[in-house]
Amino acid sequence: MLIKAKKSILVLLGEKFEEIELVIPVSVWRYARQTVIIASCTDSLSVRGVNGVTVSADEYLRDAEVSSDILFLPGGDGHETLRKNSLVLEKIRAYAEKKKLIAAICAAPLLLLDCGLLEGRHHTAYPCRELPLADQSVPVVLDDGILTGRDPGAVFAFSLELLKAIAASQEDDEVQAHMKELVRSMGLKELWRQMGNEI
Repeated sequence: MLIKAKKSILVLLGEKFEEIELVIPVSVWRYARQTVIIASCTDSLSVRGVNGVTVSADEYLRDAEVSSDILFLPGGDGHETLRKNSLVLEKIRAYAEKKKLIAAICAAPLLLLDCGLLEGRHHTAYPCRELPLADQSVPVVLDDGILTGRDPGAVFAFSLELLKAIAASQEDDEVQAHMKELVRSMGLKELWRQMGNEI
């Protein structure tokens, strides 16, 4: 199903990423006919997840332009390595400077913390001492261009919230109707209602 407001999403992928937090969002967004580009933050285009699933990236991070509309950071045990990667932090800051939507789930909001992007913003994340202000009462938060998801259990709500933001950027009744049709076709009507939306 096509959402008329088509955007491009750049995914930054490092070793030991959480597979659920990558595969489900990418599948949902591609199902909605969004362009998703996976960039490897390693020295290989084959990137291994925390549970041993290997994903083939489309390109290397070093070759990725800041031309995509949205930046997405899945979580996982590899976030500590990514926090030490100056090119990763540079890309995140570049997207922020251009006022582009940045999405991070589970442990990945720690990278946003390192870039100074969580200060003054309502956010959620996997519980940790470094993010004491993360709101654990909600699965997903969108605040001033930063979308955060709490944990793997929030992955469908997180994926839909990003699509909702894309659709909202096109204030068009037909686009909104396409979004509802997408939710129905994916069997996610109840979740959509729980997120405070009409179906």
